[in-house]
Amino acid sequence: MPLFLAASLLLEGCTSVPKAQEFTRTTALLRDPSGTGSALDGRARFRQIFCQVAQADGAVSADDPDCAGILWRLAEEPTAAFSPLPRIRGDLHLVIVTGALSDCFGDAALPFRFGAERLRGQGVRVDYVRVSGRSGAEHNARQIADFFAAGEFPPSERIVMLGYSKGAVDIQQFLNDFPELSRGVVAMVSVAGPLWGTPLANRGDWLNRHLFAHLYTDRCPPGDSGLIHSLQPDVRAQWLSTHPLPSSVHVYSLAAFTTSPHLARGLRATWSRLAEYDTRNDGQVRIGDTVLAGSDLLGYVNSDHWGAAITIENELPYFAGRESPRPIPQAQLLLAIWLYVGESLAQTPPGP
Repeated sequence: MPLFLAASLLLEGCTSVPKAQEFTRTTALLRDPSGTGSALDGRARFRQIFCQVAQADGAVSADDPDCAGILWRLAEEPTAAFSPLPRIRGDLHLVIVTGALSDCFGDAALPFRFGAERLRGQGVRVDYVRVSGRSGAEHNARQIADFFAAGEFPPSERIVMLGYSKGAVDIQQFLNDFPELSRGVVAMVSVAGPLWGTPLANRGDWLNRHLFAHLYTDRCPPGDSGLIHSLQPDVRAQWLSTHPLPSSVHVYSLAAFTTSPHLARGLRATWSRLAEYDTRNDGQVRIGDTVLAGSDLLGYVNSDHWGAAITIENELPYFAGRESPRPIPQAQLLLAIWLYVGESLAQTPPGP
């Protein structure tokens, strides 16, 4: 969500965005920032699933047979022998958690909202948890817990949680703080999630006091003002070092970065700030900060932070404006995520 949107008005950036050819010569980041563990490389199978879905829908160009225009194909990505699409798992329940400031923008800030409608039409139970957009992870974990406490969840039901942006951090906190309520959760999907924080938050104390506390106050409540603090890299690293996720929850990660034509105007300055560390960032999150040891890396979407999952162009036409009008096929991305996760869980023995 527009986490550091206002900051983009104050920060100046001078790093130029690399061309696509420069990006494709790089390799994936599979080791987590602590250096203690690595992710599993699921890119080849995820690409195969996404391409079959997107091509069937006509959502990708016919001259892009491997969908490299939507999913980056980096230098060392493996190939996968052809396999047919897995079946849609209607026995799994999808719970999607929104991102920062998402409560300020209504349905436009619901991640994968058109994809969710499609899954519902195919028999999948899909729910959203709209968490507080300005609050920290502990506050929002309690909101997620309230959702589970109030809902009807059969003991045998298996739940997949998807967190967009900070929603992924809030899910991590929920899984740790509420083990009884989260006992049915078998998987967590992070989409552009700052699981290890973002360096932008280190510059955020002043912004939080003077900007975010007052930003969009006519649209959404202030929450507990813990948003920025909960995304500081030191805070996240300390939390992760003492709060491992339950071994019964499989983690999947989808990150994003893009070229200049596909970078929203409101994310250019924050992209430049993050480019001091890594040019492969989506304007809010570096791709390395999305990796958890033992997780599955699904791939890198050729998109900025917003385009990967939400559609706020009508709400913020100036800030969300891009040189290229090419949309990201978000509905097809969500379906591919669902198919990949369902297939993966079918091959994974149930955890404790």
